[in-house]
Formats: sequence, structure tokens, C-alpha cells
Amino acid sequence: LMVFLAFKTGSDPRAPYSMIESEIAIIKVVVEDVRGTKENPYTVADIINGHVVDANGIWVKGFIIGEFVNAGKKLNAGDATFESTSMVLADTKDGFAHGDALEGKAIPVELPDGAVREGLGLFANPSHLGKEVLVHANAENYFTLPGLKGTKDFDLINPGPDTGVADVLDGSNGPVRYYDVNGRAVAADAKGILIKVQGGKAVKVFNK
Repeated sequence: LMVFLAFKTGSDPRAPYSMIESEIAIIKVVVEDVRGTKENPYTVADIINGHVVDANGIWVKGFIIGEFVNAGKKLNAGDATFESTSMVLADTKDGFAHGDALEGKAIPVELPDGAVREGLGLFANPSHLGKEVLVHANAENYFTLPGLKGTKDFDLINPGPDTGVADVLDGSNGPVRYYDVNGRAVAADAKGILIKVQGGKAVKVFNK
């Protein structure tokens, strides 16, 4: 976004001015693009480096590299049983191993019970490991580390055939549950935007 201000040179800028090119000075003010939107998300490095503090409802992009282990604040990359109460995001999926310390390298992300945990947690979705994802949450310390809490929504980037809409809708993956965007269980015919969870996979639906 660019804002242009025109003033008559050599005079009070509050006074009327002529739009003769030789008499005006143009000042260009460049306003930075808004960060933290789905179209222009923050990075994991932004969260780690304190560029985003106590911000609610922001979008952050990163790779799912495992789950958070509070004892020692280390990474569970799959050698232990996934619990899906949290996950770990990094700006790259490479260079991490089970048991790595996370401080300064990656961030813990809270997965509240409900649609988010069922649709994103690694216990139900082990194939999400290494996938890139957009997460909508609040930037605040999680287990004393910079992280994300209160996750409300997510979008997998290039999820692949094993997490596509067809897999969710084909009726072969067990019982279906519906949640609203706040993670509350609702009936299948509830109005508005719902999250349909089936077989550990989730997809957004809209009921008129």
C-alpha cells in the first residue's frame, strides 16, 4: 500500500496549493503488508525471535516435525507413542532427530481437544509428519518456550492423496463427527462452516 502526499513547496502545507507540477513536492509513504494473515503468514523464526508476542488469531506457516515432550523440552519425532495434545513446527523439515532440544530451533503448538486434534494430531494422522501446514492460533509461551496456543484452524499445504477430500468423503474410514470452528461437537445438520472428521482426517463443509 502506498500513500502519496502533495504539498506546495515553500509554503504552509495547510494552505491551498496549486497542482502545478513545478510547485509541489511528492512524499511517498510505503506501508508494509499486513503480516499474520493466511495469505501472508508469520514464519516459525518470527515466533522464536520475538517478532510476534501475545498476538491472537494469527496464521503461522511451518513443517510438522513431531510432537513436544515437556520433560527436557525435546522433540518426539516418532520413536515414542504420539499423544496428539501438541505438535512441533519448524521452518524446515530437515535436520531434526528424535530427542533434539527445541529451544531456538522450533516451536511447540497446542492442539486443543476436538476437531483440531483429530484432524491434525499425529496419533490419528501419522502421515502428517513432515507436511507443511498453516496454523491459526495465538502467539504466546507454551511450556515456557515461544509457541502457539489455542489453535482454532489449520490448512495442510499440498496434503497429498492420503489426506485429500475424497478419502474423507468416501465413507470407508469409520464414524463421522462434526465440529464448529471453535472445536465444539455439533450435529451434522448444524448451519454454517463445520469441520467434518472421519478416519482421522478432516475437511471443511458448509451447511446453508
